[in-house]
Amino acid sequence: MLLLLGIRPGIEVFGEPDSRPADSLRQKAKQNDAEAQLELANEYFYGVKRPQNYTLAVHWYRKAAQQNNPDAQYNFAVCLEYGLGLSKNRYRAFIWYGKAAAGGSKPAKYQLAMDCLNGIPALTEGRDKTPEVPPDYRRARKLMEELALAGYVPAIRQVAIFILKNPLNLITEADKKKALELLKIAAGKGDSIAVCKLADCFYYGIGCPKDETKMLYYLNKAAEEGNPEAIGKLGYCYQYGQGVRTDEQRALTLFRRAAELGLSMAQVKMGEYYCEGKYVKPDFKAGLEWYRRAAAQNNSFAIFKLGVFYVEGIGVKKDERKGIKYFLEAAEQGNVHAQFNLACYFESGNVVQKNLPAAFFWFRRAAMQNNPRAQRRLALCYFRGLGTRQDEKEGIKWLEKAAKNGDQEAVKLLSP
Repeated sequence: MLLLLGIRPGIEVFGEPDSRPADSLRQKAKQNDAEAQLELANEYFYGVKRPQNYTLAVHWYRKAAQQNNPDAQYNFAVCLEYGLGLSKNRYRAFIWYGKAAAGGSKPAKYQLAMDCLNGIPALTEGRDKTPEVPPDYRRARKLMEELALAGYVPAIRQVAIFILKNPLNLITEADKKKALELLKIAAGKGDSIAVCKLADCFYYGIGCPKDETKMLYYLNKAAEEGNPEAIGKLGYCYQYGQGVRTDEQRALTLFRRAAELGLSMAQVKMGEYYCEGKYVKPDFKAGLEWYRRAAAQNNSFAIFKLGVFYVEGIGVKKDERKGIKYFLEAAEQGNVHAQFNLACYFESGNVVQKNLPAAFFWFRRAAMQNNPRAQRRLALCYFRGLGTRQDEKEGIKWLEKAAKNGDQEAVKLLSP
């Protein structure tokens, strides 16, 4: 229930004066006309004909949604997901997406599929505790394939992405060609994400021969349509001379544009530029701000870098405990450098309480991502029984992997 504060006598709920001349749309909405409620909510949401007011928009979206209007249910779910006009609540948004999808809303069904794909974490603190929605790949794919068959363009593109998410050595050539054709269909209908993914196909030769010219064509096309990922990838092309002449200033311009559009990878690049003074005047404060913006989008490398800054006191007051918290956050998201650093802290007992099983756990996580230093340290855990059972055979296996990946200490330990 939406809580209303500061309501005064003579003022209607949501702040519209009784003395205000009634308009026909609002009168219809008050008479429980769901279509009028939806239209009125949209006017408040977008600030068309009326002052923009998310709280009022949510009120009328909710009214229409409770009458099973699927468009209103979808819009109400969007407000819940992003916290527009009421408290953010992804679980409740998920429930309303489901209701709207059952009523035939394709955008709601698409969002429902994406929520099933990614899952929603439980809220365990605060007033609005909600359960976890665990990832459900099968349901997500089923919903997306149904939408694709119905011609919903984002779903056509997403089905192609589902195919390409599998390890390339496990995808048949027929699957690769199918993904390529689906992306072409979506791109032909104006989907800029699909255009960008087509560039990837021609770069890697997925379902087609490798072709840098076509790769650049699709990247430029998507960039012209304002796709941040395409703009950022063009930046890399100009930085490393991939299909174009190297042009660092052009790369910087593209990275800045993509970063301002919210691409976390480009925000990390801008952080690097300012912190290192590359092609821009050194400005650690500006660099730190770009890293923070990327970290706010859960970019694990940006979170790891913030950990480094606090652990080493670079540009911020040294605070190892805060740095370790950043390492833990990045490690949980799979950042291999953070996993290795965290393992070292748990092994040494420096700053945090010594915890050998935790050290073993994080060394193993990093080793499985082919980090040679972690592979060597994991081998030593097995040799010495640190945080795990003693197992010389496993130790040799991981030491050999570390040596193969170029760790010179591992090479020395294996030498007779």
